[in-house]
Amino acid sequence: MENPKAFYALKTKLTKTAGGAITVIKGAHGLSQHGAIGHNGKTVLANYVYQKDETYDVVYTVIKADGEVEGNFQEYIGVLPTLFRSPDNEIFASITDTRTEKEQDLSLPLLNREAFDEPKHKRPYPGKYIGNVNQSAIFHNVDIFSDKKPDTLLSLSFDKGKIKKHTLVKLDFPKDNKIYISDNKIHLIGKDAGAHIHRQIDENGNEIQKRKLELGDFWCREALKLSFEGRSTLISNRGSQISLLEIDEKGKLGIKTLIDIKDKLYNTWRPVEISDDVSIIQFNTEYGNGWLAIRGNELVEAWYGRDDKGYESLLSKETIEIENNDLIINGINGTEENSYSVVLQPNTREPKEIIVLNRTIGNVQGTTTQRAED
Repeated sequence: MENPKAFYALKTKLTKTAGGAITVIKGAHGLSQHGAIGHNGKTVLANYVYQKDETYDVVYTVIKADGEVEGNFQEYIGVLPTLFRSPDNEIFASITDTRTEKEQDLSLPLLNREAFDEPKHKRPYPGKYIGNVNQSAIFHNVDIFSDKKPDTLLSLSFDKGKIKKHTLVKLDFPKDNKIYISDNKIHLIGKDAGAHIHRQIDENGNEIQKRKLELGDFWCREALKLSFEGRSTLISNRGSQISLLEIDEKGKLGIKTLIDIKDKLYNTWRPVEISDDVSIIQFNTEYGNGWLAIRGNELVEAWYGRDDKGYESLLSKETIEIENNDLIINGINGTEENSYSVVLQPNTREPKEIIVLNRTIGNVQGTTTQRAED
């Protein structure tokens, strides 16, 4: 198969600030983001680049951890790319093929396709890519509109760099699970009749072990870490106050208040691990959005964008200022050790730019420089 070709219609500007490297990508007629993933110290974006006639091209942008754009590459198969990693650490894209009348997907290496034969079409993958277990890529889906439909687990089994088998299974209740993968183990935690059920399953959905956890008046908003042999760590909240729940292998619960952000927490997103003991959690409120960085059981960063005034550290009161401060966070990705990227977009109906902040934990000093690229 052919590789995606280089794409040159986007303009970029890199600004290096005390808060990190800020990369602005601009499209003349419109630009929106359709997924991102961290890979080998870089951030890979899947973008829609709009034309005058309101059609669009799918373009992948690769950004290094220092904010430099490594390249833009145009997809030729179709639309709606879903990015994920193979067990061999190759970035794949599941793409809806617009060359045929059927709305079916092809799963292909993102950029390195020369030695790859075109695979068979499959239905679009349900759910979100979570990680890898042994030789399988794992997707997890929660139906938020039904109390009766169970969660599902999709396992894509690889052999010699190619997908050989698709296994979709319905998981036993409870539903609405938080999922955590580590050391080739899949953990789930969900609420059932007032208690929380912690389970370990394999990539085919078979239960290996489970336990009942009593969290008192708290609940699991997100799972930072789940383990039967050691410490499990959860995030919970009461209104604007965010707490860390620690559970040992015997089920003993410890509670630590991390921060009060002063505005009621609305939503959080699945934590992103950027090192063995550091995770980033994205959140929003009625008035803005932000993210927390947690190392072990300590809050090391808390950034909150409120009232269009940039992102302020709730710990140090520093500010990361971006040209357009009314922003939506599209996602957060791990890049290098203790480093991450925040993908942002202006809060408008027809945005024309994507902004990527690359930052290292503890990066608070430096000078500001700018460089524009065509």
